[in-house]
Amino acid sequence: MLMLRLRTVWILLALDRNLTIIVGNLPEKTMYARLTSVAILIAVCFGCGTSPEVMAPSPLKPASYDDLFMLFEQWRSFEKPPSYNGAPDYREETFGERWPSFVQLREELTSMDTAGWSIADQVDWHILWAEMNGYSFNHRILKPWQRDPAFYKSVWMARSDVPAHEGPTHHAVTELWTYEFPVTGGEKERLLKDLRVIPALNEQAKTNLTGNAKDLWVTGIRDIR
Repeated sequence: MLMLRLRTVWILLALDRNLTIIVGNLPEKTMYARLTSVAILIAVCFGCGTSPEVMAPSPLKPASYDDLFMLFEQWRSFEKPPSYNGAPDYREETFGERWPSFVQLREELTSMDTAGWSIADQVDWHILWAEMNGYSFNHRILKPWQRDPAFYKSVWMARSDVPAHEGPTHHAVTELWTYEFPVTGGEKERLLKDLRVIPALNEQAKTNLTGNAKDLWVTGIRDIR
């Protein structure tokens, strides 16, 4: 099974230049395929076999690419957590309350009949499916908001050498490298707005961090310091 997944990943990487996918928060419906999106598939390929979750197959329904695009927008809106005291809400009860909505979104995706779609459009479907699998894996297995203190690191001084960040990060990080100093006017207000998240998020971390992952605590505390 592992070798099959590896072969799948390498095939996707090889085809990357010819794929058209949905990616990022761009206004276009489609754009040139990027390795960042395939990286999502890599993570999911390695994680799928470890999950105890069993999904009942959804009855297929006729669907168009426009339906997929609308679902993608709904999904990206859902994936961003709600606010709690001015910070993203990573409390366990909130994840529990939102889980049925996630299941509904995933069922909408898996019920789409893509048999007549182009290969490029079917790849878009699989990218969205991979993102949802990643959310599920984070929710049920990784839980960085419970297990990793470094998840609550908010201020990043330099740009990462990957499109996002190498490790898990929360949804309201301050990318200090995006500012030109001294900050004035609108940039000053943007920075202050970014920084206001930190106290509320740190308070939340005091009750959220209940996981037992010693290695993450050792490295995470060092990172925060």
